Amino acid sequence: MPQGLPRKLRRVFVLQALLAMVAVVAGLYVCTVVGRGMLVTQWARVEADRFWQDVARDPRVVAPKTSLVHGYFVPAGTEPASVGVPEAYLDAGPGIYRLEVPGASQRLLVEDGPGGRLYMRISFPLLDEAGLWSLLIASLLTVVVIAMVVVETAEVADVEIVVVVAVVVSTETSFLYAKGA
Repeated sequence: MPQGLPRKLRRVFVLQALLAMVAVVAGLYVCTVVGRGMLVTQWARVEADRFWQDVARDPRVVAPKTSLVHGYFVPAGTEPASVGVPEAYLDAGPGIYRLEVPGASQRLLVEDGPGGRLYMRISFPLLDEAGLWSLLIASLLTVVVIAMVVVETAEVADVEIVVVVAVVVSTETSFLYAKGA
């Protein structure tokens, strides 16, 4: 009886390792995108709530303008364009919208409140970068662990195939995330 596992059984282990890697990377991608979406929505709502609380204390409060948050408050009966609201935002009704712009992910929050409508654009460059790096690092660690398992049960050619496919899948997943998919 020859040493090691029969060739067919080794191929099955390699296939299982590839499928496990794809499942782990896909799961990481979905969790990262869903988590980012939840965090972004919560942040936008908190910023809007803070603005409405400030307006309740002092109606002359201006909409927030920082490096990440840019707001426009349109008093009731006023034309949004006269306050400087970008034309692209004018058709948006109340809600949160994903803005398709190059660079960092951006969301537009439109809310009606006492005395007018708030348009607030929020940018998330640090959140995008943190999500991208965490996804890339977790994917590469998954590749390493699965490759180590395959090394124990497969031939060198099988290991090379697993590593190449794993690197391609984790890299493509990271690029998809970076594009904001």
